[in-house]
Amino acid sequence: MKKPLVASLLLVLSVLSWPRAQASSADPFRATIPDTLQFAEKQLRATANALPLSAYPSSTALDGSWDTTGSGSWTSGFLSGTFWYMYQYTRNPFWRLQAEQWQTGLESQKFRTDDQDLGFMILDSYGHGYRQTGNDTYRQVVLTAAESLAQRFDPNLGYIRSRGDLSDTEDFRVIIDTLMNSELLFWGARNGGGREWYDMAHQHALHVLETHVREDGSTLQTVSIDPRTGTIQEQSKEQGCRWNTTWARGQAWAVYGFTMAYRETHDPRLLQAARRTADYFLQHLPADKVPYWDLEVPHRSQEPRDSSAAAIVASALVELSQLENQPRRAARYWYAARDILISLSSPAYLTRHKQSRSILRHGTAYKPHDKYDTGLIQGDYFFIEALLRYSSARPPARAAWTPPGEAEAPLSRRGEDPSMGTDDVSLSFSLRLMSLPSEDAGLPSHEGDLMGHLLVRPSGELALSNGEIEIGARSIPLKVGQAYRILLRQKKDSGPYTILEAYLAREGEDFECPFVSSRVVLSSPASGPPRSAALAPLDAIVEDLEVHPAPR
Repeated sequence: MKKPLVASLLLVLSVLSWPRAQASSADPFRATIPDTLQFAEKQLRATANALPLSAYPSSTALDGSWDTTGSGSWTSGFLSGTFWYMYQYTRNPFWRLQAEQWQTGLESQKFRTDDQDLGFMILDSYGHGYRQTGNDTYRQVVLTAAESLAQRFDPNLGYIRSRGDLSDTEDFRVIIDTLMNSELLFWGARNGGGREWYDMAHQHALHVLETHVREDGSTLQTVSIDPRTGTIQEQSKEQGCRWNTTWARGQAWAVYGFTMAYRETHDPRLLQAARRTADYFLQHLPADKVPYWDLEVPHRSQEPRDSSAAAIVASALVELSQLENQPRRAARYWYAARDILISLSSPAYLTRHKQSRSILRHGTAYKPHDKYDTGLIQGDYFFIEALLRYSSARPPARAAWTPPGEAEAPLSRRGEDPSMGTDDVSLSFSLRLMSLPSEDAGLPSHEGDLMGHLLVRPSGELALSNGEIEIGARSIPLKVGQAYRILLRQKKDSGPYTILEAYLAREGEDFECPFVSSRVVLSSPASGPPRSAALAPLDAIVEDLEVHPAPR
């Protein structure tokens, strides 16, 4: 009687092992993933041994060590989350211990109502802990964080406020990144929170689709809304090149965020949003499938890549391939994820044999502030997530499919320098700070505030304001004694909107991407010649002031 039983067991074992063996032979990349994860484990052990529990890695320094932040940084949850992923993969208690130790210092963040990054901080740490251990204390931490984030939702506008004080009645700023953090509300609604959290996250995703996704599937990073009327006051960039180009990681947040929102809601509008943003991303990749830091940045061959954006999209595409109801699209997204992961696992992007604590290199944190070509903790987190998702997912049924851009009509790219009309103004001047101001100090602007005031902050950063509201991003801090050239541009756009841009370059260097590039409703009508504005005394030399009625 025993022989038939043994034979039956052998048959069962052979049947159970067949799909994995078949998958490895059909997909050689899967066979390489354990080796890559073994390398990642080595890097993460070195990080765990090198850093105190109060120091959270963000990006790598020139010597390859981690620059760190406190627990309040938006990236603070990613290390614990990566440790949880290693515990999921290895079941080694060491990784559970590391994850639990590193997340402990984050618990106090659950009460914050002044920040939209609670999903990154708490869901990506304690959320993984609850999923893998069932510890109800962890669930309660995440639910408290969701309750805190819910307070940033405005029921009249239908958005989660990304920036600013909850009582601000002048400006309501929404960045594309917040779509990622809305998962905290979806999770909370499924795990003991109120149904209203689900509705908040759903509404936020639909409104972001309306205001942040352009017709061609590209995305805006930042939109400022008038809280009183709901009208758009400003469309701008912070980490991209210009307001009307596409920041690579922002596009990645959109692909991932809309995919997640569709998984939670099954709303076909959000599936379409995930498709559109994914297709645009894939159509703007270079040959090695890792994007430049901005998808439309000029002089691309000279520009840095962003491996973190590639990792985020790879993870999203694996999930999208499993959710997609059209076989051709499912196959396309699966193979696109595979191609990206093959590239990231190669010597060109993996830090194997390099002096670095990170797993991936060539990440871009904030190119306008010269933070690029580095390891990024969020890149490592999403890379590990993508590898684990790819390893456990079922490949879509083979179907006839065509690479993005060939099956559909190719999308035209937006020009970098749209022509400016006769009402446009270009103003440039040289600036040398002799000392930093004690408070905000004004620089040349336009009479009647038609061109936003350019301010020097006590930190040395330049900021552009439109009336009382600061717009766009700030520049890198200016060095005392260094000569700079500054260019301001104003271009009338459709309807009530005007495009304002501010450029900064060291004297003798060419202007590259502006540090401010925003589409705004001006605070006052355009009229009059340039003038000098002053909010506080400024010890500086301003020379070679030039005004042009046409683009330079």
